[in-house]
Amino acid sequence: MFADLRFIVALLATNLFSSAAGFAGIVLTTTALPSPSEFKASSPTVNTINLSWNPPKGNFTGYYFYYTYGSNSMPEKPSMTFYDPSASSFLMTGLKENCEYIFQISAFAGFPPKSVASERSNFAFETTAPGRSYPLNIIQATSTSISLEWQPVDGSVLSVTYNLSWTSASTQRSGSKSGITTTSTTAYGLTPGTEYSFTIAAANAVGSGMFSEQTKSITFPRPPFNLTVTSTTENAVTLSWLLPESNYTGYNVYSTLRGHPMPLTARFKSTNTSAKIIQVTGLKPNSDYIFQISSFAGLQPSFTAESERSNFAQATTVPEKLSPPRVINTTKTSAFLEWIEADGEVVAVTYSLSWTSNNISNSSTRITSLLYNVEHLTAGTEYKFTVRAENSAGLGEISETTMAVTVPDIPCNFTTHTTTETSVKLSWSLPDGPASGYNIYYALSNQSLPTNKLIRINKESAVSFLLTGLASNSKYLFQLTSFREVDSVFVESERSGFLSAITIPSTLKEPTITTLTTTSISLKWKKAEGTAIIVTYELAWNSSTEEGADRKSDITSTSSNVTNLTPGTRYSFTVKTKNRAGVGSPSSSTVSYTYPAQPSKPLLSRALHGTITTLLVNWTKPEGNVERYRVKVYLGHIVAFDGETNDVFIVATGLEPGAAYVATVAAISGDVQSLESEKSSANRTSPPTPTNVVLKLPLTGDATTHLNVTWKMPNIPFLIKSYNVTLTSSQGFQVTKKYFASSKSPTTCLVGNLKPGEVYEATIQALTPSSKAPVASSDPSLPSNSQSTGYSSSRLHYSWQLSVVKKLKTSKDFTSSENTSWELLQDFEFK
Repeated sequence: MFADLRFIVALLATNLFSSAAGFAGIVLTTTALPSPSEFKASSPTVNTINLSWNPPKGNFTGYYFYYTYGSNSMPEKPSMTFYDPSASSFLMTGLKENCEYIFQISAFAGFPPKSVASERSNFAFETTAPGRSYPLNIIQATSTSISLEWQPVDGSVLSVTYNLSWTSASTQRSGSKSGITTTSTTAYGLTPGTEYSFTIAAANAVGSGMFSEQTKSITFPRPPFNLTVTSTTENAVTLSWLLPESNYTGYNVYSTLRGHPMPLTARFKSTNTSAKIIQVTGLKPNSDYIFQISSFAGLQPSFTAESERSNFAQATTVPEKLSPPRVINTTKTSAFLEWIEADGEVVAVTYSLSWTSNNISNSSTRITSLLYNVEHLTAGTEYKFTVRAENSAGLGEISETTMAVTVPDIPCNFTTHTTTETSVKLSWSLPDGPASGYNIYYALSNQSLPTNKLIRINKESAVSFLLTGLASNSKYLFQLTSFREVDSVFVESERSGFLSAITIPSTLKEPTITTLTTTSISLKWKKAEGTAIIVTYELAWNSSTEEGADRKSDITSTSSNVTNLTPGTRYSFTVKTKNRAGVGSPSSSTVSYTYPAQPSKPLLSRALHGTITTLLVNWTKPEGNVERYRVKVYLGHIVAFDGETNDVFIVATGLEPGAAYVATVAAISGDVQSLESEKSSANRTSPPTPTNVVLKLPLTGDATTHLNVTWKMPNIPFLIKSYNVTLTSSQGFQVTKKYFASSKSPTTCLVGNLKPGEVYEATIQALTPSSKAPVASSDPSLPSNSQSTGYSSSRLHYSWQLSVVKKLKTSKDFTSSENTSWELLQDFEFK
């Protein structure tokens, strides 16, 4: 307390006396503050360090802390002020992980900014522990190893090591690798075809950090072997193979015509792990095929590992002489070449690529694809390359020579591995000597590469980079340099050779239907975006009635007409784009029906068991598919009936009796309707049956040969011109009279020329259908005083004298009766 007062008084006195004229300066001072002693740093964690010291003797206000980390210089001003003169320790928090810190402490009296501090204490050193490591990245997998890389942990401590750990849930096996000093490593001795989970943690002299999140990967299974053709038919080949010694989930079988490249995707997939024979069907007769098989592990499409493909199974002639191989790219120690397959139906199974340097060294390799990266070459050396094809029949002629010179500059082996719609993965080999990192230059092929570095990778061990944000269906050029940065001096190597890659086209929108016919559908779609030179389209379609899909490949325009389709069939269309890099995903489906075929002229007739308001329409099924039919029946130009049916006939109802109609039929599939058929021939509905038919003896005239018939005229919308009145006896005698209608109702007709004494029934015909009337007889020698006394719609009443009747025969005989009358309910005759 007193020291502080002396310091304040000294400051005041200095200001007063130094400003007064004629007075000599008066200086007041205090005794110097001693420094804290035994200053130490201990107990570090990820972001804390404990500081301790022995407090100095004397009066003071608190402590000043000074600290820094790494190679930074100690600050001139205090980093932190601590107002507790009685304290002898302090927990410093908020520190950076994995950093080496330097601390100093001093005591001070007064209060800033008017304070006086002691000299700083001794230096105290301590390092914080590492933080949690970043997740691992899978670089490469083989059947027994997986290579990984990771980002360094944050901080400035150089002596950091890493501990890698992995487990397999399927095999219940685990492993680890500790003391790793780089940011990449390889786990060896793994089981083929097995999924592993990897995690990593950093460690320094203080301790270990937390393990990273798990990263999963699958080792490649071992391939099947000894693939053999055991039997063939016109359309099938039976293959057999030996099971691989490996974990695997199933098999992929690849096949193609000779002369065509082996497809990237399998033709057949099987998850039967015990299978060792399969029949490949649907092949073309009289053609040579080649086959391969591979095993795969995992079932998810996005998380599987496929083995190398097996040997080829084939029967072919010797391949023809190939064109000289083409050099795509060279690096310091490699040359990337491709060549064109031989013409014809047969494609060579393997290729023998040979190269020589100054006619001294000679090397060769056998490969199954049409491109290869020759590695382990000498920089700046001229090489000559030849290639020839080989299959089961033998070797073709050696091609002409292609010359290439390896690039003498670093970095080397600059290569593209995989492409997607918006990314290209680049990789290279480490250059000779140390490097601080790499610069990647890239641009579209129709643009110049930038002069300034575009992407800088500050990592000397980096050997790959996934370049994202690219345009789809576009060709890019790349160059790579290494650089070294030491003490602010930046040195960059010459650029590597150019690399080119084409991104895969993006997915198109679904195609649009432009025209439809019964056997064809025309479509169009938008052009694929991008700047790639060669772009073709593949249109695929399938129908609801047939298995499999048809396709048109190598379409150069944005429209196409699909022919030879089945009428009235539902088709689904997709389109995808193809360039040298690969094939885009199929678009969404566009669905349409072809027009059904036009039905033939229908037949219009009266239904056998119909009514007077119905007509039967029938027709034959047209070619192709038809889901249903739409039938229209016209009265003049007015549609009197409109109905749909799944059969090839329909009963049109609700029509007017006796009217003349015509009909048309249209076929329908989905929402597409064919043209209407030619109209049928005209036909009429039946008129209604005449009612209230009465048949009785005439009141006047000759009753032995005449009967009188009456009826009520039908109520129909047109006038019946005439009737056919037919009387038929029980003995088969028949008389028909043409009666022309009048406006009277009911209508009466007297029919003559009948045979006496017979029972008759009357038929009244208006146009076509008839009605049957009750029966009556002409007059034979009737009983005396007999007469027709009345008629109803179902009964005829007669009376007679008893002595005349000998026998009355109905449902039973009457030889005598006291009754002189009888109501006859059935046909009768007198005997």
